[in-house]
Amino acid sequence: AANQGLLVRNSEVLERAANIDLLVVDKTGTLTLGEPRVTAMRGLNDESLAIALALESQSEHPLARAIQEFCLRQSIVAADVAGFSNHPGGGVSASLGGETVALGNEVFLQSLGIKAFPETEGTVSYLVRGDQVVGYFVLEDQVRDDAARLVRELAVHGIDVVMLSGDRPEIAEQVANGVGIATFKGRCLPEDKLDYITEQQAQGRIVGMAGDGINDSAALACADIGFAMGGGTDIAKESADIILLDASLRGIKTGIDLSRSITRNIRQNLVAAFAYNLLLIPVAAGILYPFTGILVDPAVAGLAMALSSVTVVFNAGRLRFA
Repeated sequence: AANQGLLVRNSEVLERAANIDLLVVDKTGTLTLGEPRVTAMRGLNDESLAIALALESQSEHPLARAIQEFCLRQSIVAADVAGFSNHPGGGVSASLGGETVALGNEVFLQSLGIKAFPETEGTVSYLVRGDQVVGYFVLEDQVRDDAARLVRELAVHGIDVVMLSGDRPEIAEQVANGVGIATFKGRCLPEDKLDYITEQQAQGRIVGMAGDGINDSAALACADIGFAMGGGTDIAKESADIILLDASLRGIKTGIDLSRSITRNIRQNLVAAFAYNLLLIPVAAGILYPFTGILVDPAVAGLAMALSSVTVVFNAGRLRFA
């Protein structure tokens, strides 16, 4: 598995992966490269950028890294904030001179009882001071080249793909349509992803989950098989069953194919061993002697049994070239 860019937690994982019939995917950092960039900002001065830099400097989210890089390119010096809090699936908050400052998405603002500005272009991250939106960043991320191909290939193998994103529904729809995903949902909190997976499992589905961030860790742990992107956060990788070392989506299909190949190989070996013993043990016991006078020498019988084991090992060895 490692030779194919996969780090697998244990052998049971490869057995379970063969039966996946639903794959749930995150958007940012999974279907997209996880390398967003700030394309615009509204209502933010240098003081606001200093607050944003301070907030995002303590976050591992790809959007946070993009805002950090944007602020640093403007030669901004981070403000002195205290009491930092991370809100998975929403944003971050802290205290500045006794006043609450926060940076996050529309869902996060709603949880604070604050109305967001309508915005139609790209992913939006809002800066809040007290109970007012000061301004916002607009960010864009590029969809991975192999995302659409993965969706098509999984469909051929009878595996449905669903995208659950914390981003705005309009952006989620845009990305989903671009890669061929029919079922998607925006404004998803970590618990929404978790609830969706448990609901599908209750209906008898075998669910895989692919993600890269803190927001995805609970869903990755809950899924029957969790796939973490190699460039994802440590907690996401710790929660997953399979880590995609080369940070490419093709590793998901590779893992499922490898699992199915192993399962098929095990069945072949069981059938071959059973048939071999069913036919040759009676021969070794002398069943042919009354009819043909043929009696198998014990040494030959032992050699035949060894040959059976060699055949099984040789068949299993073919997986190296699968």
